[in-house]
Amino acid sequence: MTAERTRAQWQPFAVSLLFFLPVISGVVNRLTEPSRWFRDYNAMACGAEKWLEGAPIYDRALSCPGIDAMPFVYHPWVAQAFAWPLEAMGQQGLVLAYAGVYFVALAAILWLIIGRDAPTPRTRRAWFMGFATGSTVVWGNVAIIVHALIGVIAIQVRERPALLVLAIAFAGIFKPVFLTFAAIFLLARMPLWRRLAYGLAAIALGAAPTAYFIATGGEMVEQWRDLLAYWVYIGKPGDAYLGWLNMIGLSGEGAAATLGYLAFAGVAVLCAVIIAEGLDMPSDERAALGLSIGILTIPRLMSHDMMLLGLGFAATITAISAVSVGAGKWFGRALLAICVLALVGNMADLADWTTRICTVLLALYLVVAAIWVMTAQKFGTGALLRALWSGRTSKAA
Repeated sequence: MTAERTRAQWQPFAVSLLFFLPVISGVVNRLTEPSRWFRDYNAMACGAEKWLEGAPIYDRALSCPGIDAMPFVYHPWVAQAFAWPLEAMGQQGLVLAYAGVYFVALAAILWLIIGRDAPTPRTRRAWFMGFATGSTVVWGNVAIIVHALIGVIAIQVRERPALLVLAIAFAGIFKPVFLTFAAIFLLARMPLWRRLAYGLAAIALGAAPTAYFIATGGEMVEQWRDLLAYWVYIGKPGDAYLGWLNMIGLSGEGAAATLGYLAFAGVAVLCAVIIAEGLDMPSDERAALGLSIGILTIPRLMSHDMMLLGLGFAATITAISAVSVGAGKWFGRALLAICVLALVGNMADLADWTTRICTVLLALYLVVAAIWVMTAQKFGTGALLRALWSGRTSKAA
């Protein structure tokens, strides 16, 4: 009996480990190619070096001696910010300092997924690692650092929303698309006016550097826009909204695509709010769901954005199961099937298609779950508006 009980306890962990295989295999494969590590970080380091030299930083063929770098697509002050420590420490010293911060952030993300205690089991949270790959880790993208910062503050420091405002604004300096994390505030357990105030403050502070650059950057703005447009719409449109358009042969540029994105993001956030309020999710699980929505609505979703994608989706299974065990099983099976498809796609080198299909399915999952909450829980428009206005859930229809 003891052996059987031990086996039963470890089986879920063994199954969960399977979802880490794309990351593990990718990292192991890269151990023999150390020059291929931190290519995304190298873009910032090379951009800083070019800034010190007074050379152009927005160039598809950007290169620096001894550095295998992706093109630099960030704001010029990111290059300036890295230029000062680069001048003081050199490339070798700077990469070591960055690596220290990076691996601490990576450990924090893993702790959020499988380390911390939460209503949602660790094994279920681990399913979504099937979306990640070795590149998620080895390319050293700054997204890992800002996701960890936002995730830890959102889930563990919930009583300090001003810190989250600053963290999201900081992320927006690197990539304005990270302002989608303002969705976390819309799901928080607080009155509507506070949700909007904090969310708008994060967006305003995070967008201000981009607005200032566009207004004052002159010719450099056009260089930045041209390079960014190439990578966003042609080179690597990613695995969410822009990737979906690319998959069916539509352009991500233009007013129609922008309106389509706003509609998608609006529906995703609305569905998440309905789920959080209708199921009266606890504050930490609401924050996790906000993180997931913030990631899913990144229009150009890349592999380095995937690690925290599933926290909130896993939390919805827990919340649904609390009110209906049967429904929880079906929604859980649906999410597990999506994660298995993502895992198989990554292992079989089919991720260009399967990951995009899986993110579409996650978006549809949100819609179905929200409809189920409104019908099965009789959580109507009136109850939703009262919950939003007061910050307290009311299930009266």
